[in-house]
Parts: sequence; structure tokens; C-alpha cells
Amino acid sequence: GDRQNLYTVLSSRDYRCDGLYTACLWPLGELAPPPEEIASALHRPNLPLYLGRKACPLALPLLPQCITAEAFELALSQYDANQPEEVKKSLHDWLKPLNAATPDYYWDETPHTNLKPLHTTPRHDLSLSRRRWQFGKRNEHYGRGRP
Repeated sequence: GDRQNLYTVLSSRDYRCDGLYTACLWPLGELAPPPEEIASALHRPNLPLYLGRKACPLALPLLPQCITAEAFELALSQYDANQPEEVKKSLHDWLKPLNAATPDYYWDETPHTNLKPLHTTPRHDLSLSRRRWQFGKRNEHYGRGRP
């Protein structure tokens, strides 16, 4: 073989700073754990939580809530409305300089939504086998606006 060619796969990484994200978990079928169990585990995780890499720990604690809604963007809007007043004020002060009055939404095929995607990007990160490190394709949709 060619000893000079190591067949190295190069990939690029994005590192984002000062991000604020709200995630919505949507149950899939009867095998999904109860939402209250997930919220409890997020309140008191067994291991430190991080974003992508262990060198990227969360800066703030998680504030999980169990919300019933017909569409995920409505659940996220209800989540924001349910925050304590001091959290709302802190978020407003933090987001105001960013002109982030209109939220960005990203979702895959599973949740119910009333949003129309502005664009769709194929991602190859759907876990098929953790043991064999195999991933399948899913579509990620992007939309913007208020519910």
C-alpha cells in the first residue's frame, strides 16, 4: 500500500460562545421514558453535562419542565412564559444587545409543528449503533418566527 496516504478524514468544527439554547424533547412511542423521569435526571445528573466535548461544560444549570402542547414551538413559548421573573429579566438583559427578538427554530421530522421550514439540511448524525459508531441520515429543518 501507499505508506504516505494515511486515509485521514479531515473534519471542521464550530465552537460557539455565549449561546443560549432551549431544547424540546418530544416522546416517540411507548418506549420513551416518562417526561418526569427525564426532567428529574436533568435536575440531578449523575455525570457532568457538556456540549459536544468535555471541555465545554454548561455555564448555567438546566431548568427542565414538563409541558403538554400541540406543537413544539408552542411548548417552547410556554416554557419561556413559565420562567420566574428574575430569570425572564436576566434573559431579556442578555438577549437585548443581540437583537434576538425573533427566535430561530431547528427540528427534525418527529415533532409536531406549525412552522414552515425556510431550509432543510441533511445531517448524518442519527445514531444507528453506538457500539459500531454507525450513524444514519436525518433532515434538520430551520425556521424563524413566533408561534
